Amino acid sequence: MWPLALNVLLMQSMLIIDICLVSPLRDVSLASMGIATNFT
Repeated sequence: MWPLALNVLLMQSMLIIDICLVSPLRDVSLASMGIATNFT
C-alpha cells in the first residue's frame, strides 16, 4: 500500500513542479519570440 501512495505523491509533486517551472519558461520563450518577430 505504501509504495503505491508514495508513487502517487511523487507523480503529483513532479506534475506540480513541471507546471510551476515549465509554464513560466514557456510563456517567457513565447513572449521573447513574439518580441523578436516584431523587431525583425
